[in-house]
Amino acid sequence: MNMKNNNEKKELKIVLSPELYDELRFTFRPAQLENIIYKPEIINETRWQCCCGSECELDVCPICGMEKHTVFSKVNPGYLARHRKARIAKRRKAAQDKQALMAAQMLRKNKKQQKNNNKKVGTLIGIIFLCIAILFCLVIIFKTADKPTIADPSVDTTLNTGENTTPDTTDKPVSTDKPTPSETPSSTDTTDPQPSTEPATTPPPVTTIPSEPVQVPSENTDGVVSTVADGTWPEGASGNTSVGGLVYTDGQYDYIAKNGITILDKSGNEVAVLATNKAYGITGIDKYIFYIGEQNTVYRINTETKEETALTIKATLICAYQGELYYVSSEPKGLYASDIYGNTIKVLTVSDIYALNSTADKLYFSTDDGLCVLSSKDGNVKVFCKDGAKATSIIEITGCVFYTGTDGRLKFYNPAISSSFGVEYPRYEVSFTYVSAYNNRVYVRTVSQYTNAVEWISTQWTPGNRLFAPSAFTSTGITTDALYVTESAVYDGELNRTAVS
Repeated sequence: MNMKNNNEKKELKIVLSPELYDELRFTFRPAQLENIIYKPEIINETRWQCCCGSECELDVCPICGMEKHTVFSKVNPGYLARHRKARIAKRRKAAQDKQALMAAQMLRKNKKQQKNNNKKVGTLIGIIFLCIAILFCLVIIFKTADKPTIADPSVDTTLNTGENTTPDTTDKPVSTDKPTPSETPSSTDTTDPQPSTEPATTPPPVTTIPSEPVQVPSENTDGVVSTVADGTWPEGASGNTSVGGLVYTDGQYDYIAKNGITILDKSGNEVAVLATNKAYGITGIDKYIFYIGEQNTVYRINTETKEETALTIKATLICAYQGELYYVSSEPKGLYASDIYGNTIKVLTVSDIYALNSTADKLYFSTDDGLCVLSSKDGNVKVFCKDGAKATSIIEITGCVFYTGTDGRLKFYNPAISSSFGVEYPRYEVSFTYVSAYNNRVYVRTVSQYTNAVEWISTQWTPGNRLFAPSAFTSTGITTDALYVTESAVYDGELNRTAVS
């Protein structure tokens, strides 16, 4: 029987990952933590090594007072990982509830403010029209005052209609006075007054307040949401949002958010520099590039004129879809849509968003309720897979929606296949925490449950009966947390480029 000695004691801070070692302080009381130093070990059939380092034969350590069952059930990676996951979920739930309350209060406040603004605008319009009416009345009064008055009755204005038309000048002094121009009737005196040339008074344009964003209806469904034909690859919008979204591709160029925003062609040659500001997320619509800058501010760049504009949007994640910008708001929480000018036009949900991706002509995202999809910008949000709640990534490939669940499994959903959720990867002690793809190239991020080591593995999809052959996955050699996939290359977390033939 092999016996342990003191030189073989393994300190927990070396054995455990930093996250799991830190989790000890949330699992044990401070007084207990002082004695939790080493990894517990079974020495032989009757003796065991406590986490305080002492060797014991009883079920309770005589040195620190810890029970044998407690030591071996709690001082291990598996228990600590589950405890950490449950603790974080509980803390996140509390934060979500607080944010939901704040969002509801803000919506009520905005509605009240909108109502007050509408009242003010209505009052302003009434005042404007009243002023116009008064001005119109004054104009009519002044026009009436300018018209000719009835002639003085003391002046004989009748025409001489007698037989003798020669004026009788006998004994009548001849007047040498000539009538003044004002007294001499002109040819126009007998006509109607000419219309006034004064421009007509028109009411000023009415200022309207932008309408409140439209709330997109949400509906639960078990119907088919995948529409891509078998054997047809969705051209990757996965680069828009992959693990942070620092690379965007439009098929012709790659836009790299490294030390600003740089444009690369398919060969990796630099074409232009769009911006020098730090970017934390990037996407594109037609000739516009959008990126998240400092303090979550979203900026728009015209790729033709290089003009850059700061929008009023504050976001943590952005994704372009059918001519609109969809963004996860930094405050309040939720998923919203805006036009290219940054005007918020739709509210998809005020829930937390865990993944967002535009793929296969649809917009996918995950919430606490499940996987969600928008099949057209004017359609409703469909919640179609409750198992996908809080999924960390979503992508559609040849009619199947693949996602990574919180349990560390890669799963697929397709209601046309009876065994949906039946094929899950991996089968061993490793978690699949992200899936991304471009055309038929599929990349999956794996994380060891014991060492937390990251490795990206890849395979190529072949339509057929089997979804993925686990043995077909090969290592890419990339060990950073992030991976960005485009048509001609992949970029690691440091945005180093590897060409793909």
